[in-house]
Amino acid sequence: MNDTSNKNKPIESFRDGAIQVAIWPRTGPNGIFYEIERSRSYKDKNDEWQKTTLISERDMLKARYLEEQAYASIQRLKDQDRALQSYQKENGENDRQNQDRSQSLAEQRDQAIEQESAQEPVHNHLEPTMDR
Repeated sequence: MNDTSNKNKPIESFRDGAIQVAIWPRTGPNGIFYEIERSRSYKDKNDEWQKTTLISERDMLKARYLEEQAYASIQRLKDQDRALQSYQKENGENDRQNQDRSQSLAEQRDQAIEQESAQEPVHNHLEPTMDR
């Protein structure tokens, strides 16, 4: 998997209790694309927090709901990416000034998303479940 845009944290994440869905931007031969990571937090026998990708039957609907939210967010991100690509094409991709401006717009988009995520309430409806 080619990944040059990963800053070691997801671009956005959604949580409901112990279940979390995170969106990761990736860069491949055809440009930027997005993947999700689904995880469940639990405490191990040493009372340390761990993560697993295994989702129990009782948490499947929560995971699905969070995946739907992630899907909607990815569609919004893709719309923004298309608008940025359109801007680049309309203003000449070979023009260095326009490339710098486009990169600045992409950085501003990423900062705005981070700020939105920080301001939105955490979707934490239930207390984390603990495996025993």
